Amino acid sequence: MKRIRRKKKRNLIMIFIVLAILLFGMAVGHAAFVDSLHINGLANVDPSGLFSTYTVIFDPNGGTGTMESQEIQVGELTSLNSNMFNWSGHGFVKWNTSPTGIGDTYFDEQLVRDIAAGGEEITLYAQWVEGVARIGNVYYRTLQAAINAVPTNNTETTVELLADVNESLTVAKNKNINFDLNHYTVSTSNKWVLQNNGTVKISNGNLVSNSTTDGLLNNESGATLVISGGRLINNAEGGKQAIYNNGGNVTITGSAYLSNASKPGVARNVRGCVQNASGTLTITGGTIVSNNYDAVVNAGTMTIGVQDGNPDKKTPIMQGATSGITSTANFAFYNGIAKGKTHAISDVNKITALETGYDIVQNVETIGGELYKTAYLGHAYTVTFDPNGGTTPEATRTIDMGEPLGPLPELNRVGYEFDGWFTQAEGGEQISADLIVTGNVTFYAHWTKVVIATIDGQPYYSFKEAVEAIPTDNVQKTIVLVHDTSESAIVIHNQNIKLVFDGHTLSNSTSDAVIENNGTVEFVSGSITSNGETSAINNNRGGVFKMSGGIIKAYGTRQAIYNLSGGYVEISGSAYLSSSCSGFPPATQSSLQRGTVQNLRGANILITGGTIVGSVQNGISNEGTMTIGVKDGNVSTSSPKITGTINGIETTGTLNFYDGIARGQTSAINGTVTDIEADTQMLDGTITLEGATYHTNYLE
Repeated sequence: MKRIRRKKKRNLIMIFIVLAILLFGMAVGHAAFVDSLHINGLANVDPSGLFSTYTVIFDPNGGTGTMESQEIQVGELTSLNSNMFNWSGHGFVKWNTSPTGIGDTYFDEQLVRDIAAGGEEITLYAQWVEGVARIGNVYYRTLQAAINAVPTNNTETTVELLADVNESLTVAKNKNINFDLNHYTVSTSNKWVLQNNGTVKISNGNLVSNSTTDGLLNNESGATLVISGGRLINNAEGGKQAIYNNGGNVTITGSAYLSNASKPGVARNVRGCVQNASGTLTITGGTIVSNNYDAVVNAGTMTIGVQDGNPDKKTPIMQGATSGITSTANFAFYNGIAKGKTHAISDVNKITALETGYDIVQNVETIGGELYKTAYLGHAYTVTFDPNGGTTPEATRTIDMGEPLGPLPELNRVGYEFDGWFTQAEGGEQISADLIVTGNVTFYAHWTKVVIATIDGQPYYSFKEAVEAIPTDNVQKTIVLVHDTSESAIVIHNQNIKLVFDGHTLSNSTSDAVIENNGTVEFVSGSITSNGETSAINNNRGGVFKMSGGIIKAYGTRQAIYNLSGGYVEISGSAYLSSSCSGFPPATQSSLQRGTVQNLRGANILITGGTIVGSVQNGISNEGTMTIGVKDGNVSTSSPKITGTINGIETTGTLNFYDGIARGQTSAINGTVTDIEADTQMLDGTITLEGATYHTNYLE
């Protein structure tokens, strides 16, 4: 009995050893198989010898864009990649294993497990419906159709945009819409982009108006509008506001960006990028920019920022070409910064609520090379700029504690060069724009006196001073300009002056003529420039003005030379005159359009050389007696040259034409020529100058 039991035991041991050997052999063989798969590049294999991943290929099925294939582990629950394809005018609804949608369906980002076997590929085809907007899984051919489908029970409904659209939209009362614009654009060239009578929220995408008659968003009485993101752009200069609030509630927050190119239609209609005509306006974030006028205009209830004891000047930003904020009503200001070329805030006294312990800080900032005034909350110091004998457009400035001083005022003082701003009226240290002020302080301008002109070597520190030093004995004296200067002067009767301005310019930007001449003036070189709204040279009764060289330019709306009744003007040699003058003089003075050179009734002009250009209207306007060239039997067509954008010469007076050429886009000479050289005739022609066709008149 014992022998039988021992034998059975030995047999079991032998069976176990054999099984162990077999299993070991299988393991070694399997390892070699796996190694061979790796050697051949098949890495998606698990230790069991089966493929461990499968590949999902995404097909746009009519759409556009690209999506990478997705590799998914066998046995794992994985979310499908989000759809990246688009199809204008269509909405993506699902994936399907068949292009026609008759196969297995999978939704965007659906969790899936083992939709293909290991090592296999499966292609999912995008499924589309025609439409530009949807609510849930219902698609609409127009965005307005989707808006119309929103119930009027004030239940918030998300309307999703699926493509760019060109529509003018209306939201009715009791509709509550959250627009998901998906970064698409709603635009129109007709009427408002959106007329809101309900509740509207916009957080992404673009609204663009190209309308010349209406604006972007019109928020009516009782309506609610919330802009927390996206870009709202009014492109039309003839249009209106980006947002016009007419008795509703508007909130601008987050990263919203609004810009406006419109200009005021009439003087009384002050337009802003955002205009709160009535109702409530709350601005807690975003950027509001007006390219031509005010950023924000308020006549209702307005709050800027949140009262939390911590003012932040970084947001919101309100930047206007004139004012950042114009308000006729009181308002609260807790955060943000207002910027404007004319005013940051048109009337800071309208701010009736501030963060406790803070003041309005008024500073300056350079934007795009232009100086803007700024206003924000901070702890302020007052900086006073003492011009120390000069003139400055900015006498005081308020600086926030810890902020740099900023761009320093530019000064002017006739006869002096500006040396900079210093800490003392005399001596002291020079300051710079990056100085951090630590309290109320005054800075002083320093000057170096410079010689502007000389007479017989005698120095004068202004052109006016030199003119006033000329005796009234009709003996010619020469004034040599040795330094550019901006001023004006009056030459009185019996003064006789020769002006030599070689390389220098006499200019003026005030309402006075650069030179008011009642005596005799001969101008031979240099430049005379008028930047104001008055002629460069006013030649009065009894005045004699001769120009044989140099340049006279008028950049305003008036003439380079205005020759009044009883005045006499000669233009010769290499003289060059131009102006951008436009319009008609007062009816009591002239019925002619203005010209670069204007000769009134009873005045006399002789032009034997030079170039005269009217860049806006006429080269010459003549009501008196004007002679062009010399009656000597010879004809020159090269000098003088007279060119006007409208007429080269407009005349109702006496015009003797002996030399030169007249050119104008409407006509070369508009009027009657009194006399020409004997045995010659006036010829008509055309010439192309800078792409424009000019009519020409000259003698042959």
